[in-house]
Amino acid sequence: MMRLETPNTYVLSGQIATTVKNASISDTSQGTIAVLVDARGTWILQLSTDQQRAWASSLVGKTRQDAQSSLQQRGIKRTNIQLLGGDGRTLPTNARKIIIKVQPIGGP
Repeated sequence: MMRLETPNTYVLSGQIATTVKNASISDTSQGTIAVLVDARGTWILQLSTDQQRAWASSLVGKTRQDAQSSLQQRGIKRTNIQLLGGDGRTLPTNARKIIIKVQPIGGP
């Protein structure tokens, strides 16, 4: 599987939810308290135009299944590949004919 490198361009969607899991005194002489917190949130990958072009170039000529496998990586929740025209099985051999549409997700 090809790994598509992207810089860390994530944006928080909504709020971070936190839960205190445990709190204890870790050093009584210093008055230090240790707090274990579980923090969860949804982060959305932001793709620049250059990144979209690079992804399109990496998909040139691949079958739908191979392209789908290439896109399954950390940070990508879902992909949908639609083939219009051509042989109906492979992506175009010209990267300019591959369009990457980023769908927004709903947030609070």
